[in-house]
Amino acid sequence: MAKLDVSTEELQKLLDNTPDFVELGIYRDGPLDFDLRVSPQEFTTLQDLIYHKKYHEAITYGNKLLRHYPDEGYVQELMAEAYFKARKVMPNYRVRCISYVKEALSNKDFHNGLLKRLVLELGKDGCYYQIKQLGAFLKENSNLIAKFPYYINMDYYEAKATIASKKIDKGSAKDSAKHKLFSELQKRKIVEYLNSYS
Repeated sequence: MAKLDVSTEELQKLLDNTPDFVELGIYRDGPLDFDLRVSPQEFTTLQDLIYHKKYHEAITYGNKLLRHYPDEGYVQELMAEAYFKARKVMPNYRVRCISYVKEALSNKDFHNGLLKRLVLELGKDGCYYQIKQLGAFLKENSNLIAKFPYYINMDYYEAKATIASKKIDKGSAKDSAKHKLFSELQKRKIVEYLNSYS
């Protein structure tokens, strides 16, 4: 990854002023137009529990759904949202949020909002090596991402990886190079999914 000749503060200003074309939220307008194995009623029940701030009920319900549909990326994304929202009550929920985001990304729920959630949560935990790995993974697969029909803000992730590198150099990382962002299976599933659009 090329090093940018700008300060961390300048990069952060650039990122703060970059428009988001995909919201961080999980709620989708319109009909469910994606391949969903759970019923639309089950999916909207889970969404509604989160919307009405019943996070622990949503987590219980989502776990029930995932017992029947373990690779359902859209439910995993909603679970990540429930854990994210409940993190004020249970601080260790951020780790579960990150775990569900990674699972959702590898289970055909690959989009800019979810990638951004991953970067933000990793950054809050000081996991700069993993942010750098994400930047490298996206760059390595940029030819597939270019053919992907949904917008992925590659400049944002390159800038975040550059900031992460600077923080690693300063000794601010709470993780290490030994920590792997994605398992080999998760990487393979993401690449296969991106390949299905080329």
